[in-house]
Amino acid sequence: MKYKRSLLIVVRLIVGIGLLLFLFSKADTSKVLAILKQTDFLFIVLSIILFLLAVAIISARWKILLSAHSIDIPFHKTFSYYLVGFFFNNFLPTGVGLDIVRGVYASNNYGKKAECFASVISERMIGFLSILLLGIFSLPLFIVKNRFILFIFLGLVFLTILFIAGIFFFLKRKTLKRFNWLFKIKILSKLKNKIKRLYNALYYYKKRKLVVFQTILLSFLFQVILITMAFFIGKALLVEIPYYYYLAFIPVINIASMIPITINGIGIREGLYVFLFNLASVKSSQSILISIIYLGITMVVSLSGAVIFIFGERKTDRMV
Repeated sequence: MKYKRSLLIVVRLIVGIGLLLFLFSKADTSKVLAILKQTDFLFIVLSIILFLLAVAIISARWKILLSAHSIDIPFHKTFSYYLVGFFFNNFLPTGVGLDIVRGVYASNNYGKKAECFASVISERMIGFLSILLLGIFSLPLFIVKNRFILFIFLGLVFLTILFIAGIFFFLKRKTLKRFNWLFKIKILSKLKNKIKRLYNALYYYKKRKLVVFQTILLSFLFQVILITMAFFIGKALLVEIPYYYYLAFIPVINIASMIPITINGIGIREGLYVFLFNLASVKSSQSILISIIYLGITMVVSLSGAVIFIFGERKTDRMV
C-alpha cells in the first residue's frame, strides 16, 4: 500500500515537472533571463509581506471557528500550525496536508479532536465557497474574449450550485440517519461514534451564524490579498495590466491547482497562467515567472514551518 502511494507521488511529480518543462520549452529562455534582470524587488518584498498577512488572516479565521467550540488556542499557535501545514503541503497533491497537519496539531495539544477537525473542514468549505464566488463574479468580463472562458464560467456556476446544495443537504439533521446503514459495514461500525461526533461538531456551526459570517468575510479578504500578491509580482516583472485581470484569473487558477494531478499543482498552475494571461497579451515567459515566484514565496515562507515542526512542541511528536 505504501509502495503504491509512493509511486503515485512520484508519477504526479513527474507529470508536474514534465508540464513545467514543456511550458518553458515554448517560452523564450533569453526573455526569461532578461525579465529577471529587470525585476523590481521592492514589489517582491511587498508580496512576501502580503503572504504573511494572508496567513495571519486565515489563522484568525481558524481561531474564530475553534473558539466557537470553546477551544482557546492562542493566535500565535494557529499561525504557527498554519506554517507547519504549508510546509507539508509542498509535498502533497492537494491542500489535504495543510488541513490534516493543523487538525492533528490542534487536537494533540488542546484536545476535542472532533471539534478541531470540524473547524478545519468548515474553514476549508467556507474558503472554497468564497473562491468560487469570486470567480463567478469576475469572469463574465472576459467571456466575449474567449469561448473557453464561457465553459470555465459555466463550470464554476455548476460547481457552486452543487456545493451549496450539498451544504444544505448536509445541514439537515436527517442526513446522518439516512446513512445509518453504512455503519453496518464492519470497518465503519468501529468509527460510528467518531463520525457522529464529527458530524455534530460540524452541525453546531449552523447555530453560530455570526461566526460563519465573520469567517466568510475573512475568507474573501484572504483571497483578495492573494490576488493582490500576484498583482505585485506581475508589477515586479513589468507586467502592466489592470488589477481586474488578476481578480478574474487567479481564483480560476487556484481552484484548478486543487485538482490532485500533480504535486502542489505544479505545471497545471503555470499552464493556466500562460493561457489566461495571454488574453491580456502577457508574454508566456512573464506568466510562467509570476506563477513560479508566487509558488517560491509560499515555499520559502513555509520553511519556517519546518523549523517549528522540528524544534516545536514535543506533544506533536505523536502525529509522526
